[in-house]
Amino acid sequence: MLKSNILKSITLLVSIAFMLVIISCSGDDDNEPSCPQVINISFQVEPTEIRINFQSNQNVNSFQIEYGPSGFTPETGSGTVFTTSNNYYTIQNLQSSTTYDIYIKSICSSQDQSNFASLLSVTTEQSQCTGTLDINISQPYLDHIDLYAQLSNSNVDGYELEYGLAGFTLGTGVTLSSDNSFFNITNFEPDTTYDFYVRAKCYGNDYGAYVMSQFTSLTICPKPSNLNVTYISGSCSSLTATYQFTWDYPGSNVVNFDTTFPPQGSSPDNASNFSTSNEYITIQNFSCGSRDFYVRANCDDGTEGEWAGPFTFL
Repeated sequence: MLKSNILKSITLLVSIAFMLVIISCSGDDDNEPSCPQVINISFQVEPTEIRINFQSNQNVNSFQIEYGPSGFTPETGSGTVFTTSNNYYTIQNLQSSTTYDIYIKSICSSQDQSNFASLLSVTTEQSQCTGTLDINISQPYLDHIDLYAQLSNSNVDGYELEYGLAGFTLGTGVTLSSDNSFFNITNFEPDTTYDFYVRAKCYGNDYGAYVMSQFTSLTICPKPSNLNVTYISGSCSSLTATYQFTWDYPGSNVVNFDTTFPPQGSSPDNASNFSTSNEYITIQNFSCGSRDFYVRANCDDGTEGEWAGPFTFL
């Protein structure tokens, strides 16, 4: 009887072990993706683009493409991910002469996705869009900012601009394109600092490197600029000297201007003011001695601008 029980126990243990092996093998099969990998991957390379083509099984619904700098690890958040239903894709806005790693996998359903296809390491071409990119930014009027760009030593088809608040991440700003070297920018806030990124576009999709320039927009009631003094006639020693004072103002929101001419080095707030609605004023009967010229705007929203100056004369 004892021998029979021992044999039964051994038989039971063997049966359990065999069942576990079967379950384990079945589990391994379930974990193996049934969604086929893409095949026959090819690509065309330009300085700032990589165009990818591939083939797949007809049961595939879409494809996930992840790329990043050479050596990055996919599915860790360090790469850039795109999903497409096409058997081709163009990766744009790359750096020239730079190697990128590209991973592609098929998606048959949310629960059934292939493993990544073989790693592709692709190097973009060298850019022919070279030279020195000069940027000039000004705000001649309150309602727009003018930006001029000029690339030397290259044949340029146009320029691309991206801008946003100071410190913004490239790729998240406002993007504009121009067939020439001029941008007229109207979407901005007053008294705000912006970063402007500009790059030149040469033949095809060959873009040069971005160059960044920073600019702070004018306040609602900005300081006048380009102060100047012109002697008209008379003599300061005889208190008959006459001078004309001119300036520029970038807008039409001014009610009038305050001008003052304190002794050199004195505060404009402690001197007599002369008002005018023009961008010039003529003052007579100056006495000898160096003086400073200041001017400020009084705007139609009730604000008083900052003094511009000093411009020293006499």
